[in-house]
Amino acid sequence: MNKPRIVYAPWREEFVLSKKKENGCIFCNRIAIPEEDARHYVVYRGDTALVMLNLYPYTSGHLLVIPYRHVADLEDVNDTEHLECAQLMQKSVRVLKTSMSPDGFTLGLNIGRAAGAGVPGHLHWHVVCRWSGDSNFLPVIGGSRLLSVSMEETYSKIAERWTKSS
Repeated sequence: MNKPRIVYAPWREEFVLSKKKENGCIFCNRIAIPEEDARHYVVYRGDTALVMLNLYPYTSGHLLVIPYRHVADLEDVNDTEHLECAQLMQKSVRVLKTSMSPDGFTLGLNIGRAAGAGVPGHLHWHVVCRWSGDSNFLPVIGGSRLLSVSMEETYSKIAERWTKSS
């Protein structure tokens, strides 16, 4: 019988143990204070959307593309927001390829709590680095591994590459 592997993801501890709920929308709260972008791991601010590291990532380099406007449904995103979000996902993949060297990517959009949206009222896209034999999104842990790179190190690598990328 194989022994289960222990997955170590220290950056998720605060999220798992926290009983405190943030007032208002977690994304709107971060969008409103650009002077704290580094503290919240915001990599880039565009005209209608931003890119930030997921504070509770499934794998290292897990980025979120978030429209500034608090909108819950995809059909309510306007053409300008949709285009910029698509362009930011594309650039996110390009930057992650050079900064994290993943084997592949999972890009996703969960609409509504039943679909797995952690913040169901504010639409956001996930750009997740994937490696052969990785965590398969943590709930399925049997025989999987997780790359443990600190949020600070990951943020520095991605932010530096983002700035250098055209």
